[in-house]
Amino acid sequence: MPIYQGLSTKNKAEIIINSQPMQKVYVGDRLVWQKPSGIFYPEYGLLYNWYAATDVRNIAAEGWHVPTLAEAMILGSYTGAIYDDEEGYYPTGSEKYKEVGCGEDYHWYCSPPIAHTNELGFNARGSGFRTNIGFEQIKQTAHFICEDGVDTYNILFYVEATTDYFYVAITFKCNGNSIRLVRPATSEELALLDGTYVDNYIGNDGKTYLAVKIGSQVWLACNLAETLYRDGSIIPWHGADPANYFTNAEWAALTTAGCCAYDNTLSNVAAGFTFPT
Repeated sequence: MPIYQGLSTKNKAEIIINSQPMQKVYVGDRLVWQKPSGIFYPEYGLLYNWYAATDVRNIAAEGWHVPTLAEAMILGSYTGAIYDDEEGYYPTGSEKYKEVGCGEDYHWYCSPPIAHTNELGFNARGSGFRTNIGFEQIKQTAHFICEDGVDTYNILFYVEATTDYFYVAITFKCNGNSIRLVRPATSEELALLDGTYVDNYIGNDGKTYLAVKIGSQVWLACNLAETLYRDGSIIPWHGADPANYFTNAEWAALTTAGCCAYDNTLSNVAAGFTFPT
């Protein structure tokens, strides 16, 4: 059942290459590490507003869902950190969720570089976010939507390049942020080491993603780039002009579902990515 059973802290470095899980395969009579075939490897994935994440048509395939605040708090506390209610963060531990590497050639940028260990295989990348005035903080922050919301606000959790904090915060529902889907670990998965990659997640549009067991939860091991709801309808990605992406004004005015690529650049989603029409 598990694809990469046993990716513990002590042996993860030897089989994580450029932050991508590898598997042993035979090439002739030689055993080598290779990236598993058929897996979708996004660059930063798509950014979604809260309305897209919580639409009744369901952005997640059966058995999965957008995380709740409670599930985000479980993830943040898993490293043993104690939540600071006044500051709104867990003061340590986010380095264990962030992809290794920090600099111009990586998905995080900070100078001087600081250590990201990615010990739990969450592979957080600095995917940035979108506000009513534009795109911000690529390679600096990674914001993840929670389903909890009230009025014009919703909950998110996020990590950033330059600290080990794991934040839980409030943002506007119209803002564009990343999504990591989650589900409970099965009884069989609970016995696995944390950081073990288990059965893949297959999205509504057919993309296959890695999934990782962390504590009692299984999370997507990369950002979502879903383009369809469960009923097959397209998640809106353009405004009044179907040939162009949402303008900042259109994005800010949304009270219904919308998604976008960071900076409206499709290569920021994934190599060769296109929206459905």
